[in-house]
Order: sequence, then C-alpha cells, then structure tokens
Amino acid sequence: MQLALEALQKDTNHSERAVAKFFGVPQSTLSTCQKGVCPRSKAHEHQQNLSQSQEQLLAEWACVRGHQGIPLTLSLLGSYASHMVGKEMGATWPRRFVERHPELKKKLTTSLEACRAKALNQATSDAYFDLLEEVVTVYNIWPGNIWNIDEKGIQLSVGKRVFALIDCDQKSVYSIESGNHDLVTIIEAVCADGRALHPSVIFQGVCRDLRWGEDNPSNASISLSPNGWTDQELGSMWLEKDFEPKTRPDLVLDAQVKWRLLILDGHNSHCTFWFCNFAEQHHIMIICLPPHTTHALQPCDVGVFSPLSTKWKSLVTSLGHRMIEVTKINLLHHYTIARSSALKPSTIKSAFRKTGIYPLN
Repeated sequence: MQLALEALQKDTNHSERAVAKFFGVPQSTLSTCQKGVCPRSKAHEHQQNLSQSQEQLLAEWACVRGHQGIPLTLSLLGSYASHMVGKEMGATWPRRFVERHPELKKKLTTSLEACRAKALNQATSDAYFDLLEEVVTVYNIWPGNIWNIDEKGIQLSVGKRVFALIDCDQKSVYSIESGNHDLVTIIEAVCADGRALHPSVIFQGVCRDLRWGEDNPSNASISLSPNGWTDQELGSMWLEKDFEPKTRPDLVLDAQVKWRLLILDGHNSHCTFWFCNFAEQHHIMIICLPPHTTHALQPCDVGVFSPLSTKWKSLVTSLGHRMIEVTKINLLHHYTIARSSALKPSTIKSAFRKTGIYPLN
C-alpha cells in the first residue's frame, strides 16, 4: 500500500485504478488513504497493545514456530507479546489476536500416545527432511554448526544383568550392588562433525555438596533439581550458559557462518518462551523432531546413547565386583571413563549419517 501511494504521488498521470491493480491492493483502500483517511485498523492502532507491524511480525512468527514443531499455545503467544511491548497482556488478548489474524487457527495437539504407532510414516519424514534441507540451505549452516541435544537418566550404582555361572542346585542368582539408586540426568550435545560438548549433569537434591564437582575430568556443568530431572529453568540455563558460548562460531574467521542448528525433541523444557527467544537472538535455529520418531531420526538415540549406556553399565558392574560404590562424589570421574570410550568422533558422525541429517539423505 505504501508503494502504491508513493507511485501516485510521484506520477499523477496514472489512475488510482491502474496503480491499485499493478500493486495488488484494493482500489477503495488506496483511494481512502490518498484522501488522508486512515483505514479502520490503522485508526484504532493507538488503542491496541501492539502496532500493526508488531502484530504482523508475531503472526508470522507463530506460523514459523508451528512449522518448526514448536507451536505456540495461547499462553506462550501472550508471553511473546508481553515481551515485545514490555507489559503484561490481558487474559483475553491471545484469543482476540487469533480472531484478528485469519491466517492462524487453533488446533488441538494430537496425543503423543495416540500417534505413537503412526508417527514414523512417509509424510512425516518427508515434511521433516524438507524443513531440515530448507533451514540448512537458507541459513547457510555448516556441518560444524549442526547439533543434536538429548538427555539420559541414570541411576547410581545400577549395573547390567549378565549371565553368571552358579551351582546347578541354585534357583536364583543375585549380584551385589549398592542400594544408592538416586537419579541423575545427563545432558549430551553432539555435532555432525564428530564433536561432543561437555556434558551437563543434573543431580537430585536441593543443596549442592562442593565435593560433587572436585573430580570432574570432562569439565561437566553441574546443577540441581528436586527430582533429578531437567525442567524449563534448567533447559534455558543450559542453552545460555553451556551451549551458546561453547558453540559460538568464530565470526572473525568467516562472517558468513552465523547460524547454528539445534535439533531436539519436543520436551517441555525446550519449548518455553525464554528458550526460543534466547535462541533466536543468538542465531540458533531450532528444529523439533516429529513426536515419537527419535528412535529413528535423533542421532543421540540412534547411535550415541546405546554404546554409552553399555559402557556405563559395564563399568558400574565392574566397580561393584570390586566393592566400589558409585556416589555423587565420584560419579563424574567414572562417567568420564565410560563417556570417553563411547563418544568417539566416528561414532557421532555415524549417528548423524544413519539419521540422514548429515550428509542430508
């Protein structure tokens, strides 16, 4: 519309009808603007929380998030708007925003359990790989900037079941292991070029014992949660304190390589306003894997965690035979041993190749 108005002002020989047709705008609206009368949406803009340009930007952003597998809920939409204008939106604002933007629609998300059996189908795979190829191409993302993050829960001092020789009259066999079964969550991030970021360990507890980090060969970051699981706050903290500074491209060497790609599952700790907003501000593009496809499409699940889990359980079993208990104090020392054996560059590259991420297949 602005271009059409400028064209009329520069050359008065053209009719409003011809200019409106050329620029694809309604002639009546063009005529109204030419006479200095604001359209209704513009006239009431001062009464709205967001300007027209801000609303349009937010609507486009909602569409992008939906395609990335991180659809905005109404509450999350309100959080984005509040951040844009610096004040809290009313409870009914998200609903009225959707009504003003017919390009958006509300749709109930499908239950993950209901779609488990049909999650990995051709249409789902095609849509995911089309998006992956588009993002990598448009944002010029190199293999050294393609990352996958996932988390794995382990219990202290729980080894693996093995075959053992026993007396033929013995009906059952038991292996001695510690009663310490505290849950610990390990966050691992691996890159398509074979690198692995230092791990992030989430201990179960509310008060940290400084001894937990004294023997830390892998330079793991340490945090706490009451249940030992990651949550929204810890997810955002990991992105800000661990991932972003440690994977930041060297813009001095190549100013064209700015964007990173982070592929992850749809865990709620990854889909918060702060997580997505921080990623956008720091040139981190996020793609969420389709629900219940991680067993086939996520590098960590396909080729990284299995050998890591095998090494860890074997190590814990071996320690148990020597009456060595795995505790929070020595966990990082022992985990680093298993991790060094399992997370080899060749193993990580193979996982990205098997999942078709790199080379793209």
